[in-house]
Amino acid sequence: RAADRPLTSAGIPGIERGRLWDGAHGVAAEFCRMQRGAVYARHPHLSWEQMFVVSGAIDIDGTVLHEGDYAFTEPGEWHEVCAVETSVMLLSFGRSPAP
Repeated sequence: RAADRPLTSAGIPGIERGRLWDGAHGVAAEFCRMQRGAVYARHPHLSWEQMFVVSGAIDIDGTVLHEGDYAFTEPGEWHEVCAVETSVMLLSFGRSPAP
């Protein structure tokens, strides 16, 4: 339920995240909301990441994704994400199993 997963600051101006799943199977999922003009600076991925644009438009290294678009990031890839419009994305990504 939406009330059970409030969005909280990601520690970056204009970016909020709300965890959906961070449990078994080495997978996490969350919503991410970026206000227009917000930038998630260039960063590496230790694991894979899937991104589905629920609303808005984002620019990933010069490729603009719109509502309904999907992107996959391979482990080891770097990218920067900029919000062209206020946007909501559904993210899922690999997690290392707990020791």
